[in-house]
Amino acid sequence: MKSPQIKYRQQYRLFRVLGLALIFVCQAVAALALTGACVDCHTMHNSQGGSVMTFDGSATAGNMLLRGTSCGGCHADSTTLSVPKVNISTSSDVLAGGSFAWVLGAASPATPETPARETTGHDVADLGLAFDGLPPGFNSSTSGDIGTFSASTPLTCSGTYGCHGDHGENNKFNAMEGAHHTNAGNNGSTVLSGSTVGSSYRFLKGVKGIELNSSDGWAETTSDHNVYYGSVGDGDSSTISALCAQCHGDFHTRTEIGGTSSPWLRHPTDIDMSTLGGEFTYYGDTIEPVNSSAYSLEAPVAATVLASMTSASVLGNYDKQILTCVSCHRAHGSPYYKILRWDYPNSVAGCGICHTSKR
Repeated sequence: MKSPQIKYRQQYRLFRVLGLALIFVCQAVAALALTGACVDCHTMHNSQGGSVMTFDGSATAGNMLLRGTSCGGCHADSTTLSVPKVNISTSSDVLAGGSFAWVLGAASPATPETPARETTGHDVADLGLAFDGLPPGFNSSTSGDIGTFSASTPLTCSGTYGCHGDHGENNKFNAMEGAHHTNAGNNGSTVLSGSTVGSSYRFLKGVKGIELNSSDGWAETTSDHNVYYGSVGDGDSSTISALCAQCHGDFHTRTEIGGTSSPWLRHPTDIDMSTLGGEFTYYGDTIEPVNSSAYSLEAPVAATVLASMTSASVLGNYDKQILTCVSCHRAHGSPYYKILRWDYPNSVAGCGICHTSKR
């Protein structure tokens, strides 16, 4: 029979080992992505000082004891969290993906096409927006994991019928499980592989890219911006345009666009402007001749090689200049018709960034 002293020493050693292991795990997690306390995002009992801890005042916490009962609950403009705000209405702070503020009717100035406010953003159910039909250009034969989309299925932030997370998970929270803890990006230099949700560009599973350095803030600048991944042709499923094609397939495939050369049935994507010459030679410039440092935030292009790229990369670092869906559109929302980056019906400014002879 062991003496109490021996038992005590063994228990002490065990607690020391467990304590060191816990410290190691916490340091490893911190090194990957997380900063701040767990309470920033989670609540144990949804009560503190007689008040609920949920961001929207709900008496019930969200899945996984989250303080937000939806994605928008944590990523709303009203929270004090240092996270991307998806419905921010201050133009200088709007994300590269835009904002849902306009489609929610919460932004100023209002869209020029006020009667068509619903066309200024994706109608995501998590934000209380009503789904009004199949996505424009929907094609079940080209829509990947969302091939069973129906008009009665609402669009969500994540999951099978969302953009973010794992499309194999119907539950929007399960689709994002662990991603926020393992996110490998946000430092402006990490090339995201797309192998998991956490290692994918903006948690868009399977999509590659480089995220801007969030230590400088979430709004992009010419010296700190996202680097999108693209390809020549539509055969690479890890490009940003391939993600859009899961719902808007007719705007992506060669057949539906009208082939590989002009005249096209629809405006092409996944082409390399750097080889076209002519007016496209001066992309991004306001003054000719071409300035290899020019990079347009208003009409961004993608790169086919991400190695050695950073969020500060100038156009001269791009091996190719790939036209993508997000070259013309925002992902979340914008003040303009069809989530465009500029006022297309009343201006040529945005188009002229690529079609420079039309300025």
